[in-house]
Amino acid sequence: MARGRFLNKKISRDKRVAELIEMAGIEAGLLFTWLVAHLDREGRHDGDPAVVLGYVAPRVKSITVADVERALSAMNELGLIDWYEVDGDMYLSCPGFEKNQIGMRKNREAESEVPPPPDKLRTNSGVAPDKLRSSSGQTPSTAGLSPREVEVEVEDQVEVQLTITDQPVGCQSSLPVETKPDKKSELSVKIQTVWGAFRQYHPHCAGTLKSSRKEYKLLAARLKDGFTVPQLIQAVKGYHVNPYHCGENDTGTKYQSFELIMRNSVQVENGIRYANGSARTKPKTESNYLKSIEILNEYRERSGDENEGLRQMHGGFAGILPDGSE
Repeated sequence: MARGRFLNKKISRDKRVAELIEMAGIEAGLLFTWLVAHLDREGRHDGDPAVVLGYVAPRVKSITVADVERALSAMNELGLIDWYEVDGDMYLSCPGFEKNQIGMRKNREAESEVPPPPDKLRTNSGVAPDKLRSSSGQTPSTAGLSPREVEVEVEDQVEVQLTITDQPVGCQSSLPVETKPDKKSELSVKIQTVWGAFRQYHPHCAGTLKSSRKEYKLLAARLKDGFTVPQLIQAVKGYHVNPYHCGENDTGTKYQSFELIMRNSVQVENGIRYANGSARTKPKTESNYLKSIEILNEYRERSGDENEGLRQMHGGFAGILPDGSE
């Protein structure tokens, strides 16, 4: 990939960019302009919000994964980008990219590894299918026509061909229709958003979670349990602000792995309490262990015999060890 891209100065007067800032904040405008420099030769990029943040604004602490997700959604709505999913992964493409890259030598860059937008009919100028017109200026009608090819043109004089077939009145058009994201897509966005929040504390982790990863499956299970994305992000935060889990314990060990946080519903609930500051700083089991050592030392001093001390102290555990412990 090239070290940079051209940025047309007309972007400062672009109505859609101005509307983007009104919709999603000045951060969204910043992300869009900085994103251009990272697009491959086809104007495409990974579309996962966490990955976009990691590439485009890794040092801007005030911009969160949620901010990026909101910005990408607004860009897509305004037609500045196409934000789409392929095989469970999110990608983006900039329709107006190539016309602003004057003199770009595509043959000197590696081929794009990002799949193109599915079922999208767009020209280099970004004109959508509903802008197409016949050479005569009239919209071709499908009523009573045999299968044939009709030449059409768009505003940039780019010629394409459409196949027109006989259809009964009332049939849907053969032009691609944009559909709402399915449940699998919505689940993927939620999972990547939570994972992005975890990567804020552990930037060395993988940028995008594949559906085969254990972390992906753990998050899917917790969402199925009924936890919301904000609650799961709160749980992640809890384990990174709680003193004990940050290493303020007898061994100096940090207990902040993703598997620990999302292991089950109880762990998530604990993380939420940690974030709210209402949880104890030291687990009960460790407190019990330390108390038992104190009792052992006390009985050992009384009897002068360690084995006898152990036998005598057994009765002292009744009110200390958790229920069911022996």
